[in-house]
Amino acid sequence: MSLDEPDRRFAIDEEYAQEEEAHETSRLAPGAEGGGDEGEEDSNKYPPSAPPPSYREATGTSRFKSLLQSLPIDSFLEGLKSFSRRAWIIICRFWPTSRFAQVGVFLVGLWILVIVSGPAFDDVAGAGRPFGYEGNVKMLDSGGPEPISGDGHIVDLAKWEAKRCQLSKEHRGHIVCLSTARFELDVPTDFHSSDGLFVLADPYHRNGLSDGRGKVPGTVEVRLSDDVDASKVRVEVEAEYEETAEDLLDHATVAKMGAGLTSQGVGIYTFPLLPFYRRRGMLPPLAFHIVVHVSPSAVIPTLRVKTGAMNLAAFTAPRPVEPYMGASFGFWGRKRDAHVERQGAKKVPTFGRFHLQTGDGHVDKAASTDLEAVGNVRLTASNGEVVVGGRIWAQEVHLEARNGLVRLEEKAVVDCWHDIWIETSNGKIELLPGSRALGTRMYVKTGNGPILGREGLLSTNKSIEAEAGNGLVELGLEVRAGARFEQSPEDQVFVSAKTGNGPVKLVYKEHQDKVALQSRAYSATANVDVTMHPNFEGAWQLDGVKTSSVTPPNDPAREFKRESGKRRALVKVHEKGTLYRREGSKVDRKLEPLTHVDANINQGVLKFL
Repeated sequence: MSLDEPDRRFAIDEEYAQEEEAHETSRLAPGAEGGGDEGEEDSNKYPPSAPPPSYREATGTSRFKSLLQSLPIDSFLEGLKSFSRRAWIIICRFWPTSRFAQVGVFLVGLWILVIVSGPAFDDVAGAGRPFGYEGNVKMLDSGGPEPISGDGHIVDLAKWEAKRCQLSKEHRGHIVCLSTARFELDVPTDFHSSDGLFVLADPYHRNGLSDGRGKVPGTVEVRLSDDVDASKVRVEVEAEYEETAEDLLDHATVAKMGAGLTSQGVGIYTFPLLPFYRRRGMLPPLAFHIVVHVSPSAVIPTLRVKTGAMNLAAFTAPRPVEPYMGASFGFWGRKRDAHVERQGAKKVPTFGRFHLQTGDGHVDKAASTDLEAVGNVRLTASNGEVVVGGRIWAQEVHLEARNGLVRLEEKAVVDCWHDIWIETSNGKIELLPGSRALGTRMYVKTGNGPILGREGLLSTNKSIEAEAGNGLVELGLEVRAGARFEQSPEDQVFVSAKTGNGPVKLVYKEHQDKVALQSRAYSATANVDVTMHPNFEGAWQLDGVKTSSVTPPNDPAREFKRESGKRRALVKVHEKGTLYRREGSKVDRKLEPLTHVDANINQGVLKFL
């Protein structure tokens, strides 16, 4: 193609394109003009029929091989050999020769391996989630847990009313919803049977919770209500939950239950709370508030409330649910005080047995309403306080706090015609001014804490045993005769006070005439101080640590009594103590008092009012 000819290689005209193609074919044919080698040269001109080969195809080198050649492998291998050689020299130099030491090194290394490579069980549930995550929980089970064996069977599941939601300042701005369910329970007609009514909320079994269940927090209140029939008990369950944690309520079992022949109750069972829901200083995302409405004229064979982590209260507002590692709020206290003032019923129901038991929670008895039970009353907290106000009248009373205090409020009265147990493993026992506990046999014991009852009164006609493992013992006492008490050498009242670390101070405020008493006080490390009543008859024994004195009556107007002109006992002076009759004067050996004194003491004081 000459320069003067127009370029028509890209012509659109089909006739011209066909002519051009025929012309090119005839020109490049062998033997034709311009054909042969010259035609081949023209055919190899641009554009080429195939792309040129790549560098890898031309040289025959793979990409992986070129990558390996670019890495400094030789220097890395040399450094690794040098490090291994030095590490082996250090190990051989410091490796112990003793087989026991070698085993110890092996175990330590294995322990480090387990710690480093093992899973963090407490963070598995919240792995990959930020602190304060509020996403919905996906439970392994499609429904809630079943009741624990022995609790009963489900009769009817809860029917929740429409929820009410609003922003909550206590939940730090989260939306909190409330849903309510109501149950009607029939009171058993046979008062002397073992059937009764119950409320269970993740209850404790044996030494702890069973089957890995949860411990849902909340409150339970036994309240007097005039609008409830005497043959019925109404139970209201209010679920308080954050809107983002509604799945917690969906996977909780709340139902009316049955047990035995006629026993009825309400059961609540939940799964364990996942770790990322336990936010420091914040209220739990799910809690239940239960109110048991009882008629003042009701006669109930048994009422049993058993929870794992709820605050319980009888005839008063319970203590509020506390935040995780936080404190309760002040408005709850004002609400509770006002509620106590409103609760003032003259007529009270009669129970056969009345039991309130909780794990991580407190138990309170109102001061404004009496509690009467023909059988026994049990108020128990495994990890909390037991506080009693007002009056309890029953056959037996058990007040127990395994890890917390037991306190009788001012003017509180516990009146039993059998036994009273006031016990705690780690906490104090306190009787405030005006409080009284009257029983036949009384057991007041604490493992680690004082017994402070000097302002109160323990009254017995049989025995009192007070023991503190680590703390002082201060008691105000009363000795009285029983209803069928007959004066004889065998019929007498026994009082014992003992402490392993602390002083003992006993004051006999009242002593009924002609009632014999045996009083014993023991302290392993401190003083023993006993003040007797002028009507004292019987014997005392003091055991202390250091040498001191025992002081009998110092009132000149009080004479030593005789019975039918016959001496009952002689005064015995121990070699480690000195016995005084009046201030500054030695004992007149010619006077032989009726009182028998066993003064086996190293340190102690005994005096009369």
